[in-house]
Amino acid sequence: MLRNLGVTDLVVVGVWTNMAVEHTVRDAADRGYHVSIVTDATSSISAEWQHAAVSYALTNIVTITDTTAVVAALSHSIDKWKRCGGLSRVSRRPTTSDAVH
Repeated sequence: MLRNLGVTDLVVVGVWTNMAVEHTVRDAADRGYHVSIVTDATSSISAEWQHAAVSYALTNIVTITDTTAVVAALSHSIDKWKRCGGLSRVSRRPTTSDAVH
């Protein structure tokens, strides 16, 4: 479904970084997505496990980032999108009223 929407990049947050988050990002990377993990929006059962996940286990799989960088990147993308026409460039789904009778 994401691929059909043209999604290529994923930003992942969540709990249990060394298990649930790690499995999610590994699966996404295996499927060809560019994955970023937001370290200050994830957590694990201890500081040591969190550190191990973001400092060792995931470093070759994902881009490690924080909320400040994600918000800045999204703001830049939204500004760019607006300059390109915003919603006026998004095609809408056909409805039943569009059907030719």
